[in-house]
Amino acid sequence: MIISNFSINTSSMPEARTVRPFVISGRVGAEFEIIALQNPSSSSDHTLYYDWKSKSFEAGHNDLNNNLRIKLNSGTYNNSLIFAKGASGGGDYVIKLITINGTTLSNPDKRIITKNVSKQTSDTTVTLQLNSIAYANNYQTQPSKTITSEIGSSTPLNFNLSARNSIADAYSNGLIFNINFGAAMESDKILYHLASDTVDGATTSSTSVVVDDLTGIGIGSSIYSISSGTLTGEPFVTAIDTATKTITLNTAQSFSNDITLYFRAKGFTAIFNATGLLINSISNVGVKDTIEPTTTVRVAPSNSSTIDVGNTQGLAGGGVCIVTGVDIDSSGGDVIIETVNTPDPADANGNLDGDGRITVSANQTLRVGGELLIRGTYNSMTFIGDINISTVPSSNVNIYFDLDMVLTAGTAS
Repeated sequence: MIISNFSINTSSMPEARTVRPFVISGRVGAEFEIIALQNPSSSSDHTLYYDWKSKSFEAGHNDLNNNLRIKLNSGTYNNSLIFAKGASGGGDYVIKLITINGTTLSNPDKRIITKNVSKQTSDTTVTLQLNSIAYANNYQTQPSKTITSEIGSSTPLNFNLSARNSIADAYSNGLIFNINFGAAMESDKILYHLASDTVDGATTSSTSVVVDDLTGIGIGSSIYSISSGTLTGEPFVTAIDTATKTITLNTAQSFSNDITLYFRAKGFTAIFNATGLLINSISNVGVKDTIEPTTTVRVAPSNSSTIDVGNTQGLAGGGVCIVTGVDIDSSGGDVIIETVNTPDPADANGNLDGDGRITVSANQTLRVGGELLIRGTYNSMTFIGDINISTVPSSNVNIYFDLDMVLTAGTAS
């Protein structure tokens, strides 16, 4: 008598309660046993065995219900295993079919078929965060949106996140929308994943680099920065040898041993290659709740281009900002801020140092307390949109909304 096949889905299971059907094929009269066990997660845990009567895994192999003994009375036998929800049901499982009483497998030298399957202890978390690499210091702490979903599932990630200019003096000169920022937000390149790794062996003008770990790196990922040395351009990964942890770059680089490489996987395909997160689309992306800066006259100027003001949050020099107000004399054309001489943004409690000063393009005579309206920069804005995730990966993953494609930071002059 022969068992010809043991079929069960061995793909990774989600955190939720999961039922896995299986089918045994063979000749009528063939006999076998099936034992299913859950491997211990630590040295202090016990191996758990499946009880075919209670339909659950229990400590120890302690009764006949842990062995399912079957004699085929047709060409197939169908049953299923039930895996519990939550952390207790997560882990690695082994399912063994053992032939008995003279029954053999298609390969007569073997008596056992082993199947391995794993189950997540928790669902996968996907986090989207606003992020700037070029102007990281010019923002307050960036907000994020997190969703949790089963491995392999599809799910929406709808976001409503606000970017706010820094309140640190040196980085408080407002945020400026880039030309064609709307088109940039509709591109899949607005999203990226970040990873870092250490060089395992120096290179000299080579396209091959060995790293300590490949987590978060995929074909299409680029190296945008290094901890030490010189990076030529922004090379991207064209091939990966997982056995040797060797990545191949499109351009030759020279790296010292043990330096850190900073990787960015930009766009849907590169993100999938690096993380297994499959994004189908990003849509309905927009900006709302834009807040332009205002300030007040602190010391009345008399025919002077220097104006002592209150809150300088969001004010930028270099001709970016136009100043308007009831008392502003714009008879010679738009009045612009040439320099923010002394920045004085309000702190987290709304307090000022009382030393804010700007220089404008035309002399002004103003009264104390007069309100000045500023156009050209923004203190904050809110980004909205819908990300359609087709496949949630097995590990938690962070992705980022690229503010550098949309915004530039203002400067003092």
